[in-house]
Amino acid sequence: QYDVIIDKGLIDALMCGEGWDADVKRLLSGASDVLRKPGGLYILVSYKLASHTKEFIQNSEASSLEWNFDLPHESSSVVSFSTARSKESE
Repeated sequence: QYDVIIDKGLIDALMCGEGWDADVKRLLSGASDVLRKPGGLYILVSYKLASHTKEFIQNSEASSLEWNFDLPHESSSVVSFSTARSKESE
């Protein structure tokens, strides 16, 4: 179990390929599996995410993470700083 995962560009890289949705689901599922529950922290530093991408990440069935996108003091017009916390196991 880990307290924190830092993703600086991994989701960006995965989204460059075909079938990225399956790859991102696998990543989020794996992160959910290894983060301490409850309260493990996933830090995502990426290019600005489109609203449909945020929705996809937020609603991923494979993940038990609660997201906060584009934190105002850390994000810019180009870079998105987002965090997610692991929920209690169901």
